Amino acid sequence: VEDFLTSVLEENSGKRFVGMIDPPRKGLTKDAIELISNIPQMGTFFYLSCNPESFTKNTEDLQGSGWQISRLRAFDFFPQTRHIEVLARFDRHER
Repeated sequence: VEDFLTSVLEENSGKRFVGMIDPPRKGLTKDAIELISNIPQMGTFFYLSCNPESFTKNTEDLQGSGWQISRLRAFDFFPQTRHIEVLARFDRHER
């Protein structure tokens, strides 16, 4: 993820954009959260998660890095199971 984001940023220097993040069940690493938080041209991103526990942990870390949830929705694609998908919109919060 880190290598891909770095190359995309270099190719699109100066352009503003919205990100889409769909991490594995374990969620985002601290390094990925730091990288995301240091992208000045990204003021919004969407985070799709299949694991509420890692989503909760990542949300705490993202909020500590200047991001705030502005929308949140859960999807029950697998009825009568404990599995849900969560889609959240994060916006950069000016401190």
